[in-house]
Amino acid sequence: LLVEAWSPTGGNYQSQLVDAGAGSEAFMSLQEGVAKVVNRMWQHVEKIREIELGKPAGLDGGPMSDEGVESRFSGRSIVDITDTLVGISAVYEGVGEGLGLRDLIAAQGKDFDVEFRTRLDAGVDAVEAIGDPLTTAVFERVDAVQNAVDVLAELQRLIQVDIMGALSLSLSFNDSDGD
Repeated sequence: LLVEAWSPTGGNYQSQLVDAGAGSEAFMSLQEGVAKVVNRMWQHVEKIREIELGKPAGLDGGPMSDEGVESRFSGRSIVDITDTLVGISAVYEGVGEGLGLRDLIAAQGKDFDVEFRTRLDAGVDAVEAIGDPLTTAVFERVDAVQNAVDVLAELQRLIQVDIMGALSLSLSFNDSDGD
């Protein structure tokens, strides 16, 4: 379903983003399209920190519970979180010969490559250090979960403050804002 939504023969969302400001029905300007992508990057990091790691471990002040662990039945929680971070990296760096967010940032005379790679790698390492299964880790390895949450906060800050600032983008609300 997701592939179909992005496919030129399906929903063609890719074209909506690529044509932002020049015929796109979804985005009236290129700035609006880029803002959507970059906002989603930090929002995914925040979701990992707060919902996928912090909440089950009780770091939000609530009770510890494995019921909120994403992918708990498949045992892929850590792998799925890591995959999300790899996807964020692909958006930043570009894939294959394609351009990435870093190219747009470079066009603005800025360079966050080393800091982005350092923070992303540290985030992946911290998440992997939690160990599988996450359903057990939220009870027995809370310090490792807290460390991952803290390390990912630095990646989120880089995207949300530095990168968005360099591109003169505005923060948008997250899906969980106001809850």
